[in-house]
Amino acid sequence: MSDGTSLRQSWYSALNDAQTSFRHLLTSASSPDWKRVTVPSDSSSPKLKGKARSSVPDASDVIIHRKTRQSGDTVYRVILDVPTGDDPLSLDAWKSVLTTPELRKEWDPAVESSSLVEMFDPSTRVSKTNFTLGWPAKPSPPYVRSNVKLFAWCIQHVPSSPQDDDQSPKRASNGRLRITCFWQHDFRALWNFSTASSFYQQLSSMVLGLLKTVMKRGSRVPVVKGYGNGVSIERVRFDIDREALTLDYAIIPEDDDHETLAGESPHNLDELHAKREHQRLTRAVEFSIPLSEGWDVQVHTKASSEEVAQLPWSARAFRNTPAPSTSDAAKNDRDDVLFRVSHSGLLDDHSILKVSVHIERSGPSSGLRLNGIPQVVEIIEERYPSSFFMSQQMQQDAISTADTSFHTTSSTVTAASTGSSGSKPPIRPQIFRTLTERSAAAEKSILSRVRRNYIYFSSLLQEPEAKWKRTTEARGVSITQLDSIDPTLVVYRAEATFVGVGLWDLYATITSPGTREFWDKQHEDAVLLEDVNELTELWHIKSKPTWPSNARDSVLLKTVYKSPTTIHVFAFSADDPNLFPNIPPVEPNTIRTQVDLQGFSIEALSPTTTLLTLLEQSDPKGWANKSSVIPQQMTTALAGIGEFAIKYGGPPVATRLAGAKAISMKYDHERGIFRMEYEVSTSRRTPLDQNTTTDSDVASASTPIVECELRCDIDTWANSLDIVVDPPPQAVSCLRRHRLSSGGGGLWLTLTHDAVLAGDERLQ
Repeated sequence: MSDGTSLRQSWYSALNDAQTSFRHLLTSASSPDWKRVTVPSDSSSPKLKGKARSSVPDASDVIIHRKTRQSGDTVYRVILDVPTGDDPLSLDAWKSVLTTPELRKEWDPAVESSSLVEMFDPSTRVSKTNFTLGWPAKPSPPYVRSNVKLFAWCIQHVPSSPQDDDQSPKRASNGRLRITCFWQHDFRALWNFSTASSFYQQLSSMVLGLLKTVMKRGSRVPVVKGYGNGVSIERVRFDIDREALTLDYAIIPEDDDHETLAGESPHNLDELHAKREHQRLTRAVEFSIPLSEGWDVQVHTKASSEEVAQLPWSARAFRNTPAPSTSDAAKNDRDDVLFRVSHSGLLDDHSILKVSVHIERSGPSSGLRLNGIPQVVEIIEERYPSSFFMSQQMQQDAISTADTSFHTTSSTVTAASTGSSGSKPPIRPQIFRTLTERSAAAEKSILSRVRRNYIYFSSLLQEPEAKWKRTTEARGVSITQLDSIDPTLVVYRAEATFVGVGLWDLYATITSPGTREFWDKQHEDAVLLEDVNELTELWHIKSKPTWPSNARDSVLLKTVYKSPTTIHVFAFSADDPNLFPNIPPVEPNTIRTQVDLQGFSIEALSPTTTLLTLLEQSDPKGWANKSSVIPQQMTTALAGIGEFAIKYGGPPVATRLAGAKAISMKYDHERGIFRMEYEVSTSRRTPLDQNTTTDSDVASASTPIVECELRCDIDTWANSLDIVVDPPPQAVSCLRRHRLSSGGGGLWLTLTHDAVLAGDERLQ
């Protein structure tokens, strides 16, 4: 889908399957299917004895089981019990380390590097990990995409058993920490671990490495706690050497789908908690920062306009008063500071505020400094127990591996409830809804998609020049590629400045259906499928086959936003038949191209100098190599657009259609004929302003009208025009502006029809 819905849905499905498998493995901890394997001792590690031996676990303390499933796949379970002692490790420290992908190379010997790719919501993320498996260190190709079916951790505080009470009262009072890891990974490599014993040693080293990393860095890792509606996370990274967390995000207009989502009833406490957090943190981001260290916090904002960049924001640091409790788990929680950055609402629906928050450890002394100024940490009594929330399903499933209960629920009840209710993950912001007809909700969904894609388009236009790396430069066109941490995100930008051509001439050249074959050599045909609304149209674009590639087509939802000096034309693929039932099926021997974004920015630097920018993020599918094909096509397109506009001028183009919807638009450049058909639409009649109503307005209100505004370059494209309107219009107005006029040069023609007389008749 155009907005990545199908890809994200596949990721969610994989996550749900992994969660279901994880819960099943937890509830079957005592199953006889688990077979223990022997972990060989590491002769290179020194043998510790006495007190040192009891406090520092080694490979002999790690217990590994394997279980072969009905599908033939093998899953491994690694368990390490560590006495908590007088200074136990906080569960928050474990969570901080496990949720920071950059730290994985420190505790997993098989990992070369790891980074965060995308954050769906505060509890769901996509990370990319590069593994190194020894010789050969660099196979060909350098990396093979492996399949991680399950990689799950369960960290628990386990009270001591009565037997331990008799043997060691001190140990019984403290209990132990149980670390459990479930590992099911297919590396899909010819060379893997040489022997089973080396593989088991790697699993043991991984668990022990995680323990050491938590002990070393557990109190030095800040994390993103949560964010709400109106916040789009762009990049999260942790610098290990500087022990610094950097979060780049954008404040965007609040999603209309959130209002519908907020009205839905939650199915369980997990969904209720996620819903409340999403509402509580509207236009806000919250961090959890360890209080035992000192931290420097820098917050910077930027936007395309000074008004948006200067919008007020506030920061607040607070911690909860410790509740009186005798529970070891409560005592062992890390005392963190919650640092929240909140922003005011945007000025309009097209504004974007980009924010960068940098949190870096400054020294052993505790405290926060915000932009160089000491920040007061408030002490409050938390009434909404968000920081103490735990999923009931997770709590029940963890009982089986801990051999005890947090309350009095038995593991038998857990297994029964799991089988009856299934696993329901926390609620996530819905991306789109499947609808059976074009209703008001469907129209709202289309508008929401258009707005999200325009926010993405405009944010790319605002990216600094340092984020773009030079690719090629030819025919006056400069091609650059977005420098992204995600290798799967490939966005190209083409820029060219044209002298002697105006804003509207370039706009007409780009949007006129008959001119594309002159600047896009692969273009075959363009058909208007639907005039969706006053600004958006649905087009079917066909491209010619070029040996050895097949013919291609695309179904694009194109939207145009205009201002006196800038015009934005952006499009993306539409493939939902519930929203667009007139999408044609794919023809035989034709490949349908996926276009995530194709946007033109036409900016008038002066009346005769125009900057043209094209952003392209698409997948041609098939055997086509987009890294070589797309930049070449973009160079040809921009150079061809400029050459056509300079040589022929701007062809006729419809700039406004009120009270009607377009049926077809065609332009024959060889014959110099522009033809447009439209029909009356009662839903697009503009209501009168009651404060400025005159007698003529009252008369026109009783007889609704249709207006069609056309623009043509009367200087270069043609010296004279023959205009045929059928049926004849009720009125015609004509205005010619000089080519240096600030309002746009050319001939502006307005045709007015009586909507009642026109009825169901086609106007052309």
